[in-house]
Amino acid sequence: MMVLDKGSVRMYCHDVEALTLALDIGDISDMDTDINARQKLLDELFADFPGMPDRIGETNRHALARLQEVKATLELVRMWVCAGNPAKQCGLFFVCRLLLDARTPLSVVRVPEQIEKDNGIGEIKMPQPPVIQLPQDNTIVSLYSR
Repeated sequence: MMVLDKGSVRMYCHDVEALTLALDIGDISDMDTDINARQKLLDELFADFPGMPDRIGETNRHALARLQEVKATLELVRMWVCAGNPAKQCGLFFVCRLLLDARTPLSVVRVPEQIEKDNGIGEIKMPQPPVIQLPQDNTIVSLYSR
């Protein structure tokens, strides 16, 4: 996920762009020259979801067009990346490569893996306390209650 910041603290949904390229899968050697080749892979990955590959492709084209715009406007690009998610890491490297020749500011926010796994936005869920099963009477006791 990328946010294009126009200098304001308040962000709006039109300032957020999604870039789903799945660069952790398949041949990426032609990414500099042919983004449409990536669409073929997305068509295969999301074949069981009617209309989804086209929506992802449209979203990607819009995000890439915005990234080209920020090269001229020098708007801040902020990316949320989870270190444990190869697709997000590859997306970060792709954006870095795309902005390499520009003076566009880029900041990266590290997303904790627990938020990524829970698919949560804006909150961190604390894991449940561990429980153990006592074989004698089959009661469940929290380790924190001792």
